[in-house]
Amino acid sequence: MYDHGVRQQPFRHRRKARIRTVLMNGSWPPRGGLRPSETYSGDQGDGGKPMPLTIRHYSEVEPVNPFGPVTWGKTPRHRRIFGTEHDNAWRVDAGYNEYPAPRVGGPVIYNDDEICYMPSGDHVQLLASGKLLHVRAGSFMLRLEGAVSYVIMPEELTSICFHAPGRPPGWRPRYEPTTETVTGDPIWVHPDDFAAFDEPEAEVPGTVATKVIFGADVSPRAQVRWTVMEPGSRVAAGPGNAERILAVVEGEATIGQGDRESATARGTFVQWPAGETLTIGSAEGAAYFVVSAPVLEDTATGDTAIEDTA
Repeated sequence: MYDHGVRQQPFRHRRKARIRTVLMNGSWPPRGGLRPSETYSGDQGDGGKPMPLTIRHYSEVEPVNPFGPVTWGKTPRHRRIFGTEHDNAWRVDAGYNEYPAPRVGGPVIYNDDEICYMPSGDHVQLLASGKLLHVRAGSFMLRLEGAVSYVIMPEELTSICFHAPGRPPGWRPRYEPTTETVTGDPIWVHPDDFAAFDEPEAEVPGTVATKVIFGADVSPRAQVRWTVMEPGSRVAAGPGNAERILAVVEGEATIGQGDRESATARGTFVQWPAGETLTIGSAEGAAYFVVSAPVLEDTATGDTAIEDTA
């Protein structure tokens, strides 16, 4: 299932993805709603600080180049969508990257786990194992701590990347790979590579179907679920013991919390605190994915902490 080298592992779903559909009430999408980047208090984040519910489009964030000189090619543009310094995204953060072509970069190695989605741009990865991998647009990547590759971009590429745990202020973007620090290859997968979606519930208009892209058995620090909504769909997404970031990648969706609702489009991100319940709907159909970083809790004290798998 997964296309990778050194870290060869079988893919197993721990349980069948649960699909929930609900009937729409009234017209859709509703009038009014949240403004972009409007923030509401959520459950506890790092160090007792609240992690907010925030809705933000990537175009609202000014691009920068934190990577320094490139190996060969043009300078990329990076937008930090949610970070630790201003958004309290300590368990998982989000960035939007645009790479002009042609470009060659790497080898890239981090001291945390990284999950990326590639909305556009086919490219080639030279992996630590020596495997040359052709990656098509729409693929997901899991780069566990110590996984390394060399990136060759013949055409413009866009990536949406998440680090778990979130990168602190002053974080060093990358470090030199050595025989001691390199542990394997990144894992690549495309949603189309999976079996068909689970069957939706019968006799309910507006179905929502999901696939688990990376589960906890493959990626303990952060998991990914891909969802496709048919036109007229609406789903109630319950609270969970994880801090989540939702990214809309196709169509338009409406995000609701209580009596507040916001229309979102492709390129919109939702910072979704643990314990919060949202409704997600789409009049014309949409696709989105959610990255979830589990929150660990000390049952004796009630304190929460960032998961550490080292």
